Amino acid sequence: MERTVDIILAFSNALWRLLAEASKKHGLSPLQGQIALYLAKRGEASVTQIARELAVSISTASESLKSLARMGYVEAARGDDRRVKVVKLTEAGRGVAREISRIYDALAAAVAGLNYAERALLHMLFAKIIGELIDRGLVETPRTCIGCPFFDGESYICRLAERPLRRAAARATTSA
Repeated sequence: MERTVDIILAFSNALWRLLAEASKKHGLSPLQGQIALYLAKRGEASVTQIARELAVSISTASESLKSLARMGYVEAARGDDRRVKVVKLTEAGRGVAREISRIYDALAAAVAGLNYAERALLHMLFAKIIGELIDRGLVETPRTCIGCPFFDGESYICRLAERPLRRAAARATTSA
């Protein structure tokens, strides 16, 4: 089992290195790169939402956002709820996020080297592992799931792991 955990950790570290290298090319820290990717996917978010999504303190998220604003990559705006201030990417920020997101091209190319049966097995195994983490309460459902393509927002089901998700926790995140 230790070798299996080691390979999962090695995979995670490889993804982190790809993110760090892609971010560095644009003068960003890995966290700032993550923020750019998150905002590119979501459109806009409050500092609290960003901090929660990326599992950092509000002050850490705020400092990273200030740096991104100084670089011209994010700007403040009013959200749908006019009382809440949100940040969103500028045109330059969207360009940087597009460049950083190319790390996923490398991952897609690696996965493309697998045959159909291998991809199906990989999908099933990752889904099973994620399902176990959800069942054990180790994956914080809202932070991880809101915005995920496998998240069914109407029924609160993870379509990847085929697991029901906790509604109360998800509601708390979406209202922040």
